[in-house]
Amino acid sequence: MRSANTRRRYATGGMVAKIALSFAALAVLALAVYWVGDSYLTDEEAGAVSASSSTTAESFPEAYGSLMDSADDLEAARESVENLDVHSLLSEPTVVTEEYMADLAAMPIASPELRDFAERVAAGECHWSDIEVLARPLPHEVAELKESPNFVWTW
Repeated sequence: MRSANTRRRYATGGMVAKIALSFAALAVLALAVYWVGDSYLTDEEAGAVSASSSTTAESFPEAYGSLMDSADDLEAARESVENLDVHSLLSEPTVVTEEYMADLAAMPIASPELRDFAERVAAGECHWSDIEVLARPLPHEVAELKESPNFVWTW
């Protein structure tokens, strides 16, 4: 199960992604409406499109509904970001959990010692809470996490 800090990080990233996707959907739909409805088609071409396919006119309500749904999603995401208390997110120390240590060990900047211990944990040989006793040499990340006021070391 994800810790509250991890969930908060993923939720914030998810909101940003949702906002970006909503903007992209709005932009694509706006371009499509502009292209179909503007001077890119002559009157003759527009008549030919209408005569050859009635799906353009029939799909407009569906496209409009999709546009409005995207606008609603964008508004909800904007409100969530507006109501986000960034200070409280940054001022609360992160509790170091097994999940956090596994995520840290999976990062490209992790020390070889931390990665080796992560392999031992994944193999079921030990637990993250045993890192100070069993890891030799001790990964530098452990000392950094323990000394930092931004993290709470509970083991």
